[in-house]
Amino acid sequence: MRTRLWVAATRCTGRLVCWSLAIAMATGAVEASIAPDPAWWRSTWLVPWWATPAALLLWAPLRVAEKRAVRAGGTDSESAEPEPGGPDDRTAYDTAA
Repeated sequence: MRTRLWVAATRCTGRLVCWSLAIAMATGAVEASIAPDPAWWRSTWLVPWWATPAALLLWAPLRVAEKRAVRAGGTDSESAEPEPGGPDDRTAYDTAA
């Protein structure tokens, strides 16, 4: 149960990172191409650029804690199958002579 909380928190924070970066890139494109002149725009378009590193600073320790929880207690996933690309994943490339 505790592992699921770390996974959910990490996943939500990761989405926040992605969306804030996407919004930052969109506002940057608007700033570069249209160059809006309202006074509020000068401070508003920078908000997502500040939110992205802030979200990354929050996401990084959550990801570390999630990995520790998964390693310590195993996974709480519905299936017992290992993740693709994990240490138990043996593909033909790995076993080739």
